Amino acid sequence: KNEGKWAIKCIDMDEIEQDGTQMESFQELKRETEILAEISHPNVVRLGGFFEDKPNRMYWMVLELMEGGELFERIVEKWEDHGGYTEKEARETSGILLHTVAYLHERNIAHRDLKPENLLCKTEDVGDCQLKLADFGFAVKCNGLDQKAMLGTPGYVAPEILNNEKYGIPVDMWSVGVIIFVILGGSPPFPQPTGNNMEELYKKICDADFTFDPQWWGGVSHEAKDLIQGCLTVDVNKRLTAKQALDHEWFKAEGLENRDLGSALSELKKWNARRKLKAAVNTVIAINKVKNLIGKIKEGAAAEEAANSA
Repeated sequence: KNEGKWAIKCIDMDEIEQDGTQMESFQELKRETEILAEISHPNVVRLGGFFEDKPNRMYWMVLELMEGGELFERIVEKWEDHGGYTEKEARETSGILLHTVAYLHERNIAHRDLKPENLLCKTEDVGDCQLKLADFGFAVKCNGLDQKAMLGTPGYVAPEILNNEKYGIPVDMWSVGVIIFVILGGSPPFPQPTGNNMEELYKKICDADFTFDPQWWGGVSHEAKDLIQGCLTVDVNKRLTAKQALDHEWFKAEGLENRDLGSALSELKKWNARRKLKAAVNTVIAINKVKNLIGKIKEGAAAEEAANSA
């Protein structure tokens, strides 16, 4: 049953107590393990077990070992070794991600932190990625739009979270749209602004203010762009679901093997290097910081509205 290689995640009980009350933190940890235990999907990292070690004040989480690194690094590595990166290959990767998200959403599970760092490859074999979705620390069972915790990662977080609205599984589809945008275009739709002006970034997200730069998107099909626009839709009632995305015309389009994405790959390589460099700094959104920024955004919007009506 538990064949293969496994990794052990060590969680210090004392560190959990420092992050918040021990009961709250333990419940979050328990929620993550319960959700992972419920999931049985070839593209989700498997949970081997969870153990509470009171004598040593440690929690031990046994997880399937991922030896192949992050997806985006693998795409660049494969391109450098073998050459050629087409829209058909990008579609295949996007399809795996969407099938995985559809599986979660059928069970009313929202991952809430879909991003490149959580898309891992099982083995070091460049030709066989075996994509796996990891890190379910923010995952939660939803009942409609019943969530209100303000969390996520800058650049991938959905506008309804930034607007402090109740939300549900559609937040994942926004993040999927961002990831597919990067897979095809080589850089994100909402890049980190110079000077780390997060207020500017969040305003662009809330307005779905992004463009398909012809330099990188000139050779990409109309169907691919249409699917991305369907995911990056502010209105959750109009945003594509995972099932709708899988039924989209892009997955039926022919001739995508002739659409070369080499220029996007060179951009992806540069962006990925910058992202890795900033990874230690740009961690998960701090709740208070988000609230302050949202306040500033709303004040700015109100002032703009007042000026326009004057």
